Amino acid sequence: MSRRHRIALVGCGDIAETGHLPALLAHPRFELVAACDIRPERARLLAGRAGGIRVLTDYRALVEDRSIDAVVLALHPEHSVDAAIAFLGAGTAVLDEKPLACTLADGERVA
Repeated sequence: MSRRHRIALVGCGDIAETGHLPALLAHPRFELVAACDIRPERARLLAGRAGGIRVLTDYRALVEDRSIDAVVLALHPEHSVDAAIAFLGAGTAVLDEKPLACTLADGERVA
């Protein structure tokens, strides 16, 4: 089997819980290693369902973590722009499941 990609899930709301989490856990080439949400109880809930992975409340703690191959951003679009820019700037692959941005100016910042 090819190498497994180490993934962090940033944003632990309903979409992350019912969509992203099961998909990440079911894929043989993904290893979910962190759950991050400003609501610690939500991060802990998803981390527990993933088998006890790392729990964080601030995505910035993951930005320079070279052990993370990619992040899934399950954030509201008005919050995902800064996170996407930070991770992309650090060379981390990003899946932003929401619209790229709420405004043209924010979309240009990401681009």
